[in-house]
Amino acid sequence: MKRTVFHVALGLVALFAAHGAQATQKVIPAADAAGTEFASAGANAWGVTVGGGQQLVFYGRYTSTNANESGLGLKIEYDATKITNVAIDQVLTKCMLFTPDVTVNGASSKVLFGWADTSQRVDGAVGWPSLADGTPPCINPAPPAPPIATTTAAFPAPTTLFRFTATTAGGFTSGTSTIALSSPSASSAAGASSYTNTSLVVTGGTPPAISFVSASSRKSHGGTPFDIAIDAAGSMTAGQPITVEPRTIGAGHQIVFLFNAPPTSASVATSAGSASGPVFAGNEAIVTLTGVPDATRVQVDLTNVNGVGVAATARIGFLVGDVNGSRLVNSTDILTVKANSGVPASAPSFKSDLNASGLTNSTDILTVKASSGHPLP
Repeated sequence: MKRTVFHVALGLVALFAAHGAQATQKVIPAADAAGTEFASAGANAWGVTVGGGQQLVFYGRYTSTNANESGLGLKIEYDATKITNVAIDQVLTKCMLFTPDVTVNGASSKVLFGWADTSQRVDGAVGWPSLADGTPPCINPAPPAPPIATTTAAFPAPTTLFRFTATTAGGFTSGTSTIALSSPSASSAAGASSYTNTSLVVTGGTPPAISFVSASSRKSHGGTPFDIAIDAAGSMTAGQPITVEPRTIGAGHQIVFLFNAPPTSASVATSAGSASGPVFAGNEAIVTLTGVPDATRVQVDLTNVNGVGVAATARIGFLVGDVNGSRLVNSTDILTVKANSGVPASAPSFKSDLNASGLTNSTDILTVKASSGHPLP
């Protein structure tokens, strides 16, 4: 079904590209969302060196000589024997007709997209010229698939349309592999449009020795994760400083270990409750804790990371309601939670959302009041 939708979308793109002034579009593989370029590797080509088994990330930076583009079909071709675990997220669009579809087929692997609007139509509207908005329908994947960020406001080129994340094959320690970005079809609301092919040349290299960087305590608030950095100097001794996690542990709680390179194996142990995992994602190893009693100091250990004897430790205290980390729930915490009542979880306020619902409300206020006077030994 996805391929049918894509072919229909590109057919419509070609239909609306049949006349008018010529415009040139291209998608540059940028080093970050701000559009920082990789090193030049030739005309419309950029290069990066990534060690074997390491994470590779680039951002699709859209540019055009016409500010009124209306459509873009994009194909990213890569060699899955060298570039693996490809994922696409942080997609931005006015109207998406074909969500990113990854097809793994050895050296001929690819990702296909179909945008209905990459910028703003000549008449300022959103959608296809001469058709009602939503004809064909704009789509957005259902959870748990990553959502697409849609907007009705103009976003002039250049702008970042997506993030490409992958891992280089462990044996890719020399030579190069090209990731090619081309367009099966493109259109302009002002008329015909051409596409300039671009590429990212990936050079394999010897990965650095893996080492532990930091740890954090993570919980998802209404679908959005928020982390509390864990102080490496935290102590398991009663009365001594330690990072405090004030949110309820609920069905489970994540301790995230960050490394300088992708971890692929490790053993895990915990001093309280039960630990499952780790689950590996990019440079992170994620351990899920369950059954940890409140007012408890916990030490989580990863050992023999990647089979080379590297270890990592996180020490954290669980004390529901201690939003200011004083190791005692008191009136200050109650006032803080009350002050955030009705506020959606965000960087300044997420600690007050004790049950991680995504919104601080009366349930959180009652929770912190019930914990008043509780210390962390």
